[in-house]
Amino acid sequence: MSLKINGALRFKKGGYILIVYSAPFCRFLMFNNINRVNVYYLNGLFQIEPGNKHKIHFERKNTTPIGVIYVSKLLQKKLQNELKNTRKTKPVKIIVNKIVTERDLIKYKKSIKYILPEGLSLTMPKSGIIKTGCSIFCIKGKSSLNFQLRIKNRILEEIARKKEKVCILRKGDGTFVIRKWKNGRPFNLYKYPNGNPVVYIPIPPYLIKDNEKELFKNGRTSLACKVELSEKEFQIDISKFFQTKEERELAYSLLKKGIEVRLPETHAREGDIIIKDSGAQIEVTTVKPVEKDFVKNNPHAEGVHLNAKICEGFLRVTKGITPMFFVVFNAEWMKFKWVRDLVELVKPKVICIPTYFQQGWEEEVANEIRLKLKGLRT
Repeated sequence: MSLKINGALRFKKGGYILIVYSAPFCRFLMFNNINRVNVYYLNGLFQIEPGNKHKIHFERKNTTPIGVIYVSKLLQKKLQNELKNTRKTKPVKIIVNKIVTERDLIKYKKSIKYILPEGLSLTMPKSGIIKTGCSIFCIKGKSSLNFQLRIKNRILEEIARKKEKVCILRKGDGTFVIRKWKNGRPFNLYKYPNGNPVVYIPIPPYLIKDNEKELFKNGRTSLACKVELSEKEFQIDISKFFQTKEERELAYSLLKKGIEVRLPETHAREGDIIIKDSGAQIEVTTVKPVEKDFVKNNPHAEGVHLNAKICEGFLRVTKGITPMFFVVFNAEWMKFKWVRDLVELVKPKVICIPTYFQQGWEEEVANEIRLKLKGLRT
């Protein structure tokens, strides 16, 4: 398919250049890592086709990009002298063949929400979305700003290790979306000395909002943001990524019983495990009472941890943040009168489930949670 776009010829120190004025076309080339093409000149018209004879240099990448191609060998001597003597820019038309479609140019013309590679969408099934925090990092070059998306999350570590090729998109509200894409590139992976992972990937400047660019120009080096991806698309076993062994065991048992769960959102005040359809939250704590707890028999010392979990759950349900809150804790605590009294006091908003965390405990707890959730739906 052929498209006609505007361009210009100009003499520049070092040679004669063809300027490609179409910002959407240049964005398309940048986004798809196309920096070499074939250029022909015939009867006053330039033609650009797929190939590697001529390198395209991109300028004004962060605003309205233009392409610059050195074309001295294509121009007749008379035209070269005209451009050199007048030092003026000569408007020309450029025919683009077999590189980009009109649909692509429309997509790359407007704001970030329209920049979608062929076949990809910002829409994912609501039940299978994983949400986590991320950061936009700005790396200042000599004449431009370069950007990276960085995510500290063990799910992304697995995707990086598998070398999954991805495409980074962005919604109008600023949330980044990670999609699997055969023409994309994999994440880079770095492990901190403490073992925590961070994955990072370059992102094109046009995915950065104008107000964000201003902050970076004024000295900011990073900005916090959010990112989403699909469990199903990346074939993620979500139960593997909860924090503790007990959380992972319980999450796996719930999933086996058809109860879909998700991870708590980064920096959000949520439980350890979230039930997807209802929004109910589950806290799992394995803290045991120590000898001084039995002597004092009060909600202090190690007991303050359990007391805080139960009271926090009561507040969340009371405020309408979650419809039901479960606290799974070590059954040794039920020997204390203050614990037994508190468990009765917070019913039915908080469901306390004591267990000794012995073999098969997760199946028993998952069954009890399932029964309570059925009551919530009726």
